[in-house]
Amino acid sequence: MEQPYRETGNWNELFQSALDLPEDTPDQCYRKWERMTTVNRDFKAAAVTYGKTIISEYFLDLKHKSIKPNENLGGSAGGMKFVWRGILFKLADGSRGPYLGNDEAAAKGAGHDLRGATHYLDARIRGLRYALQCLIDYKGFRMTAQAVLPVSSETLRYGSSDAGRTVHNDSENLAKKLKAVAKKLNLRTHWVNDKEMYSACDIEGHVGEGGSHYLLDFARSFPPESPKKSER
Repeated sequence: MEQPYRETGNWNELFQSALDLPEDTPDQCYRKWERMTTVNRDFKAAAVTYGKTIISEYFLDLKHKSIKPNENLGGSAGGMKFVWRGILFKLADGSRGPYLGNDEAAAKGAGHDLRGATHYLDARIRGLRYALQCLIDYKGFRMTAQAVLPVSSETLRYGSSDAGRTVHNDSENLAKKLKAVAKKLNLRTHWVNDKEMYSACDIEGHVGEGGSHYLLDFARSFPPESPKKSER
């Protein structure tokens, strides 16, 4: 019988502590992946429960919603945003951001965000941290759910949070790690304004609490089509 998920407000702490467990021996590997499986299962159960509530109440007046949108969070590409029990929910909405009213494009953007994050995590560059996240498809809507991270506009050190108008590459240590990821993922270094970039410029790199390096917003991690073989 499946165990009930835990109610917690700090999913990020649980996820990062699981990622930090050693894996030098078979026993350590087993314990690490057991912990990660448990955290992922619990997070998914909580995210799906609350995500379904948000979607089911989408057409209700604001005063009748049990989980209300948070208009104070920056950015529009992610859609309408909600924060509940340590989870940030972003409802893919074509009417917001660069999608020109196309909900399908917004949903694909959310899918690319998760796909990009997965590839960056799989690169396994020590010292880079990512949000625990999942996709929720329900009643024709797509929603991203991710653990709230200890970052803000004040912690941004790489990339852009305003569609490229302001671009950062302000941390040499973070830049080295991003350059290492780019090499593994076969992404070419390029310049945006006067900043050297090792990724899409709207991937954000933050220096959070304790100097931890967090990456987020991976929807444009990869080119929209495969390059020609002669250009690889």
